[in-house]
This record gives sequence, C-alpha cells and structure tokens, in this order.
Amino acid sequence: MSSASMFGTVKRQADEGSDPVDVHVRVGVLALQGAFIEHINILNSFPGVQAFEVRSADDCEDIDGLVLPGGESSTMGRLIKIDTALRDVLDKLVAEGLPMWGTCAGMILLSKEALGGKFPDPHLLRAMDITVMRNFFGPQTMSFESLITVTDNMKFEHTKPMGPFPATFIRAPIASQIRSEDVKVLASIVHEGNEVVVAVEQGPFLGTSFHPELTDDNRWHEWWLKERVIPRKEHTRSC
Repeated sequence: MSSASMFGTVKRQADEGSDPVDVHVRVGVLALQGAFIEHINILNSFPGVQAFEVRSADDCEDIDGLVLPGGESSTMGRLIKIDTALRDVLDKLVAEGLPMWGTCAGMILLSKEALGGKFPDPHLLRAMDITVMRNFFGPQTMSFESLITVTDNMKFEHTKPMGPFPATFIRAPIASQIRSEDVKVLASIVHEGNEVVVAVEQGPFLGTSFHPELTDDNRWHEWWLKERVIPRKEHTRSC
C-alpha cells in the first residue's frame, strides 16, 4: 500500500486567505526543548499529515498522536511540572491511550523510573513499565551511529518489514529494566559485550533510545504513523 493511498488526498493551503488545510492525521510534537523541528519536518513530508508544535495544553486539542523528542529530559520534565494545565492534559492523554513516541529524552519521560542522573526528573509521564538508565553510553563526545535490526516483536501490517536502520545515539538512555510482560523489546544492540535494549513498545507507547529524526531514513516515522496512529484514529472514528 502506498503512502498516498494510506494517508489519503490532501489539499494544501495556498495563501493566507485560502481554506484550512484538509488533513488526515494531526500529530503534535512537544516543543518545549530539544529536536522537535526535525520530527515536524519529517512527519510533514508524508501526504495527509499535519505535524505541529505543542507548547501548551490548548495545542493538544484534537491530536491523533504525540511525539516527545530528544533533548534534556530534566528540562522538559521541569517545564511540564510548572505548566500544570499541560501536565494534566498529557497525563490525561496517557490514560486515554493516545499513541505517543518518545525518542531519547522522550523515552525517559515515558518511563516509570529514570536512573543515572544527578537529580530526579521533575515529572515522568509513567506511561511505560520500564526503568531507563540515562546517558548509558557516556557524554555527547561519545555519540555514535550503529545499524540496528528490529526483533520479531515489531509487526508490519501496513508497512514493509524494516531492514537494518542507521540509529544515532547522543547521550542516549537504555531500557535497563523491563517491568511488565506487556512491554515488547523492538531492538537492542551489543555494547561492551552486553546486549542492551534501545527500542520498546507497550500498547500505544513507543520508546527509542536513538534519534531517527537525525537521519535521512524516515522508516520509523512511517511505521509509527501507519501502524499505530492511523489505525487508532480509524478505529475511534468507527466507534
């Protein structure tokens, strides 16, 4: 199935006076800090997708999915805690099972517990039954790229099976403890002779240690949209 047929026909706004954009999917990207622009640009490259910045509770209205980008989890957590309206809306969206994808720091925000920092994160969304270890691979000077291969837990109903992916790790966390059988390991890598988990999924929540938005490869974004965001939207619409 092609992207065009999956996402439908889109009418783009030509100028200030034209009708609103007719989109199939609305995806918010938390834009308090971090690599949110890169996610927005990739998501908007798919026909039928409108991706935009989420900075307040009002921005979360009528969204079909939410990306929590990489950056500083402590900074993002502190800003979420200060903005009680945004915090309450995010907690509500977690409870409702809105598809969410956290990359690097975003995965930390989705976790139940985060270890390894000087200070505890002010606010975790606690959406995923995992413990994460911050900065597992070292400081930013030790950033690296590694080809990863996904496990059989990653299902492909609307997309082609994913071959090796060039994953970029920058002060990346890992899922150091899987705390529930509901959590599925989607990818791991070998580090200093040990296998460590770098991608996990639990229901509508996806966490990746790495930064797909910093590569020229959009397969993770396509997978998340077609396998998680769109099916939930269509299911909700049919109910």
